Amino acid sequence: MRAVSGSLLRFGLVGLANTALGFAIFAALHYGMCATPAVANSAGFGFGLVLSYVLNRRFTFRSNRPHGELTGPFLLAAICSYAVNIAVLEACIRIGLVPIFLAQLLAMASYTIVFFLLTRYLVFNR
Repeated sequence: MRAVSGSLLRFGLVGLANTALGFAIFAALHYGMCATPAVANSAGFGFGLVLSYVLNRRFTFRSNRPHGELTGPFLLAAICSYAVNIAVLEACIRIGLVPIFLAQLLAMASYTIVFFLLTRYLVFNR
């Protein structure tokens, strides 16, 4: 249990780092360079995902497996987690039981939980 709680804490720190980087890139591109929100968001998400991979590989899960074995499964885990995020968001909005900001928080939480489980047990497993 201690190993899971330690990796979960490190995973959370990595999430904060890639969220900060993603937002900084979004802000720089959208507000500084007048990029559309979609372009700025995509760039921020992409750079955040790269940082997430690097930090989760080394810091969170301490994997020494080759990049070639990890990048495909990591991207697939991110895509699956994002699909869950969208499904939860859409379901919450359609049901209408919670305000949109709470629906977004639930969707973000679902992404985080699913992404942690997939990366811990399928991508970076030992």
